[in-house]
Amino acid sequence: MHKFALFSDLHNNQAHWAYIMSNAKRFTGGIMIAGDFLDERDPQPMPEQRASAIERLVNIKLAPGAICAVVSGNHDIEQGYGQPQGDYYWLSNLAARHNHLAGHGLHQLKCGWILDAVDWMEESANWPVSAGPNTIMLSHVGPRCAATMTRHGLDFSSEYMSSMAQDGGSSIYACAHVHEPKRHLARVGRRKGSLVCNPCRARGKIPNYIELDLAENTAVFRSAEMPEERMAIYT
Repeated sequence: MHKFALFSDLHNNQAHWAYIMSNAKRFTGGIMIAGDFLDERDPQPMPEQRASAIERLVNIKLAPGAICAVVSGNHDIEQGYGQPQGDYYWLSNLAARHNHLAGHGLHQLKCGWILDAVDWMEESANWPVSAGPNTIMLSHVGPRCAATMTRHGLDFSSEYMSSMAQDGGSSIYACAHVHEPKRHLARVGRRKGSLVCNPCRARGKIPNYIELDLAENTAVFRSAEMPEERMAIYT
């Protein structure tokens, strides 16, 4: 129950969805998806994208006792880019109806860790979250570090998450949003103790992901396009 995979920024990519659906069982703890399931710029209508995402999440095949932890991203709230306003909370409402899905809120994991999943809307409104040792903070936007800044130095971090990290933070911040970060694994916080993970969006047919082995204290960024990165969860 200690091994998880973090995916992000699917943006309605059918090949990436197929990979996740075929490989989810490999991870004994489960998988996490850090937002942007849908894509407002995709020619497929948003309601159709949402219906496909719901069908996949409901029917995903996981390892026994594993979970699929999900949070919304900015594309998932279905607003802007000429699209009609949609349902802000379709993802968290879906998670509330299915035991294998973990939406926003605190979830006690069977491996002795706590998952704190924060949807895009809640994070933006300073949702009262609790992060400490042995906590995985799953949100679309993470604290400021090399994993939430672009290769050109643009900062797309969350002020709220950054403040939390400076105050001690959690053990792992699992995030997304920045498609070309400086690093996919980085440290954050006063003691540089917390790990920030951003697998980012892949361009090819295989999605990037970060494998978290909580028992072995390792995080590994895996990609068909970019070099592997490896870092200890705890220093």
